Amino acid sequence: MEDNNINQENMDQGTNQNPTQNADKLQEISQIYNPQSSNEGENVVLVDRSPIDYYILAFQKYGQFSGRATRSEYWWFYLVTIAVSLLLAIIDSVFSIPFTLLFIIYSFGSFIPTLALLVRRLHDTGKNGWFLLVIFIPFLGILLLAISMFTDSTPGDNKYGPNPKGIES
Repeated sequence: MEDNNINQENMDQGTNQNPTQNADKLQEISQIYNPQSSNEGENVVLVDRSPIDYYILAFQKYGQFSGRATRSEYWWFYLVTIAVSLLLAIIDSVFSIPFTLLFIIYSFGSFIPTLALLVRRLHDTGKNGWFLLVIFIPFLGILLLAISMFTDSTPGDNKYGPNPKGIES
């Protein structure tokens, strides 16, 4: 019984040798996983987000072409946008709305967030936003752009900002 008390004391001393260091480390981890600030130019590390969170985030950064966006942020937004577009097209056809009105309104409303997210995704891979114009090269342009969208983030900071994953080089 006495051995158990000694082991418990040693464990307590081992984990709390310096409570200040533990608190600082906990604060640092908390900032990574639960960012509180959302300044426009600041990248936010996205951890354990749902697809809808990524979708809403793109609309919150409506016209923000600066900064970087992760693959997850881009592809989840893209997937939800396709799902919403299909849903609106189905609703248009079921209710016989002329010219697929809901789909057209949604397309115009989501054009700028989609373009901004695409540019931020290019920034994340180290490319300039003007690289988007490569899409006008027949066949090859779409392939080059798709490869860029699947490419992983450049590690550490680049000229467009800090890594949105929070990973250093």
